[in-house]
Amino acid sequence: MHEDVNPSKETIRTFLISGHRLFAESLVVALEEVPGLQVIGHANTFKVASELIGMKSLDFHVLLLESSSDCLSTLLAAHDIKMALPSVKILILGLEPSEESVLGFINGDVNGFLSEHCSFEQLIGAIKTVHRNEMSYSTDLITLAVSRLRKLSGECDQPLMLSAREKEILQLMSYHLANKEIASRLGISTSTAKSHVHNILQKLKVTRRREAIRKARMANIVTEKFRLSSAAKVTPESARISGNAKLVRISQKT
Repeated sequence: MHEDVNPSKETIRTFLISGHRLFAESLVVALEEVPGLQVIGHANTFKVASELIGMKSLDFHVLLLESSSDCLSTLLAAHDIKMALPSVKILILGLEPSEESVLGFINGDVNGFLSEHCSFEQLIGAIKTVHRNEMSYSTDLITLAVSRLRKLSGECDQPLMLSAREKEILQLMSYHLANKEIASRLGISTSTAKSHVHNILQKLKVTRRREAIRKARMANIVTEKFRLSSAAKVTPESARISGNAKLVRISQKT
């Protein structure tokens, strides 16, 4: 006997979308036995998502959406329903997504996710949680999401690991200067400039200068205005773009 999942409040009305008939019918029967829960209907295909858009008269609070093997189809169905029924909470059930797609399941369209390994008691708890306008995600999914975020964070932090001199050289690289030109402007040898460039590419985990510059711009390290450090022996008013007569002005701060 289950306790009332929503004591002294309105009954939580749910709608189920599942591609497995036996699973869907069994789950409906089980949920109907829980005080405070009601299943107003279920469907066995994602096509019902488009149909729900025109069924705004349906009064339900939580949509139980079984995930298919195609994560994109699941997310698109969730998005379509959320756009049509913004007040409905979406709880996805089923297969865990890949690490590359996991962040899509914790965006604004989805309120919770339970893996196929969850228990019936966990499902009831999740329904109650999302109905309170809170999020509910399985531990497995959270672990996967954290792993993905750490990787993305590491990629974003790579430019921040550069030394002041390396950032200075990276700025000059963005003006398309060759190693010899960089060395001349900073008063260092060409071999030293070449070594700095090599270290920059290694730290940013790229093989080409263009890729390094792109990452630096994303991290706001490469800017339009830049002042050569006081360590530089040469402080020109401009830097010539290799292979082009056009001059790029480098502002000098006093």
